[in-house]
Amino acid sequence: MTRKKNEMVAAISSMLVTGLGQLYNGQVVKGMLYFIVFLLIPIWWLIGIADTYITACNSNGGDLRDKFIHFG
Repeated sequence: MTRKKNEMVAAISSMLVTGLGQLYNGQVVKGMLYFIVFLLIPIWWLIGIADTYITACNSNGGDLRDKFIHFG
């Protein structure tokens, strides 16, 4: 017999930590995937920022190492 889940607990859990509501509902793999994707999005965003900066430095013919370290 399956234990009933509290909908509010599931929703609030997901609001607090992405994927936690899925874990509460017994969807372990789905919850882990939500959490991993949630972590990867900011990393991908930072990679995009760094790539844009490097591309702009290279297109301007500047010394990338000096500009990247000093941000100036």
